[in-house]
Amino acid sequence: MSWRFDPGSSVSGQIAYSLRIKILTGEYPSGSQFPTVRSLALELGVNPNTVQKALTVLETEGLLVSRTTVGRFVTEDETVIEQALKAFKISFMESALNKANELGVTYAEFSDFIKEREGMQ
Repeated sequence: MSWRFDPGSSVSGQIAYSLRIKILTGEYPSGSQFPTVRSLALELGVNPNTVQKALTVLETEGLLVSRTTVGRFVTEDETVIEQALKAFKISFMESALNKANELGVTYAEFSDFIKEREGMQ
């Protein structure tokens, strides 16, 4: 996988964001062992300290659990994952609405757009 980083924001934040999505969508399943800091740093082409910062964020959120001498694992607590996914979706939708509003798109226009798209599926 090719990773591209936006120079306008923190690399560790971008890594945490991408890994969070992979956890929430099941690419890294509940209970699975997570890649090591070193292996992720090599894959991403970044300093291990940068990866460590990102993983610390995910641990703080409860998505990763550290087991001494064994490594990190995706939480087995499905409630944590469900709540994080719900919060992530809400944040994403609020951001989309705010950006649309900045462009002068009304909530009604945005809603109509979504309804039209829904009908296309």
